[in-house]
Amino acid sequence: MKPTQRRARLRRRTRRKHRQQARQQLKQVKTQPESMQARQRRRINKFCSRCPMCGYRLMIHWI
Repeated sequence: MKPTQRRARLRRRTRRKHRQQARQQLKQVKTQPESMQARQRRRINKFCSRCPMCGYRLMIHWI
């Protein structure tokens, strides 16, 4: 076995480990239900902020 082949095999093993860590982080992000609501709220606030007096969306009527 050539030393270059051995090095390639080691590199492959470490790459798989990094991918597993990334997948675990993704799973942690998915399991937070609050982040989904916050994302929806941010999307709503981007194109319509609520009127402070009546709570109606300012996108539909400006006061």
